[in-house]
Amino acid sequence: MRATRLNAPDFSTAVLQLTGVATNVCVETTAREAFVRDYYTVVVADGSAAYSQQEHENALKSDPAWNNGFYADQADVHVGLRRHAELWSVMGLCPEFYTAQAWRGLGFSSLDDFLHRFWEAYFAPMDPNNLIWMGWKWRHGDVSRHTGGDLAAALGRITAKTLVAAFSRDMFFPPPDCEAEQRLIPNSEFRVVDSLWAHFAMFCLGPSDQEQIDACIRDLLKEAVD
Repeated sequence: MRATRLNAPDFSTAVLQLTGVATNVCVETTAREAFVRDYYTVVVADGSAAYSQQEHENALKSDPAWNNGFYADQADVHVGLRRHAELWSVMGLCPEFYTAQAWRGLGFSSLDDFLHRFWEAYFAPMDPNNLIWMGWKWRHGDVSRHTGGDLAAALGRITAKTLVAAFSRDMFFPPPDCEAEQRLIPNSEFRVVDSLWAHFAMFCLGPSDQEQIDACIRDLLKEAVD
């Protein structure tokens, strides 16, 4: 951060997102310096890398209470869970959400209030090991394993009527990626649910999220079955 605008006294930002290599060297060092300078700092998990997966995870599991996964109670790893919540507060939503201060529509008084009472409160009761294995399952889920790595063949043999609904601004499952896969499914349809809540539109917290999702389900169910 030295000799950059981030160190200027007149520079301010709501969230500082860090990406790059290596996670456990330059990225982590910058994150620590930014933290002591009172920046709200987030290391973007999918935007940083180390020389091995283990090194990457070591930086993300830096809570001493993690104890190699053998903690006595999930609440002991509260620092790690808060860091996990910080990652999701950025990757789970979208920049437009924060620009529009959309959290105010739910009664949160400030960004800090939203981060603490929504994101940290959401992840605080969860088990860290479960979260890590959910991520592992997410990364390794691949239907093409059933067809020798041929995704088109795997999706092409789906016979059920299918509606693929993507959430606009979703950084985990971008609509263009979802649409590309939908085109491989016979007799399928693609729709986009427009929401500032991005990946978390599934919570139906936006003004029209539930209406849009219900319409997708309703229209699919009313189709005639061959």
